[in-house]
Amino acid sequence: MSEYILCRTGKAKTPYYIENIGTSIFTLEELCYYAANYAPLLDPTILNEDLVRWVAQELKLQNLAMNMGKALRAKKRVADFILPIFLAAGYMTNAEMNDYARMLDDMKKMPVPERLKLKGDSLVKSGKYASAIRSYRNLLDAPGPMEDGLRAGIWHNLGVAQMKLLLFAEGLHSFREAYELDPTPARRQTYICAARISRPEKKFREEMAEADMDAEAVQVAEEAVDIARKAALATELPEDPEEFLIEEMAAYHSAVGA
Repeated sequence: MSEYILCRTGKAKTPYYIENIGTSIFTLEELCYYAANYAPLLDPTILNEDLVRWVAQELKLQNLAMNMGKALRAKKRVADFILPIFLAAGYMTNAEMNDYARMLDDMKKMPVPERLKLKGDSLVKSGKYASAIRSYRNLLDAPGPMEDGLRAGIWHNLGVAQMKLLLFAEGLHSFREAYELDPTPARRQTYICAARISRPEKKFREEMAEADMDAEAVQVAEEAVDIARKAALATELPEDPEEFLIEEMAAYHSAVGA
């Protein structure tokens, strides 16, 4: 796919609101970007008649809207709904569209928990951390068996979303759950780093001793955290602190879906 996509179609006067990432789009190319980058979020909140009408009325692409409507009403594959959009925008090559269609088909064949995890992962990717947290929690609370490896991955990504919202205690708990389910060196390091960030030094050392954590692993994690903290302190604030705070507040509200 080309890194730069020229807008080959018109711009809508009234945007289409994509509910699950809280974003308004104005062009067909923006719709393509969403579909290409957040495929696990392609659900009835966007694959519906409202989108078909928007393409017809706002973008004046009646033929495309007709093809989308036919695929929707015939309950065809998601690919049959999306690929005509890519084609109309010249967003992907034929080879890329074939790969994309296979990816959608492969996702459909996945067990439900794996598909739902991908949905949460896409919400994290889009910065909707609160929505991702709800998605992961619903998945963890759902009845039925789940492989430990998958459950560990969900706990880990839940921890990432929680840490992004500065929910350090919750994030630490999630990383520990992931490590206990899947005690690999990588998960151990993540848990130790999270503990170093979220615990006072005395409490951190007590907790590491109680968990019988390897001293070398603890030292490596501490060094990684120290490097990250120094890098953060070295970041220069913009000349206008008020503007910086406004931007940070806007980013926070976007992340929590407010």
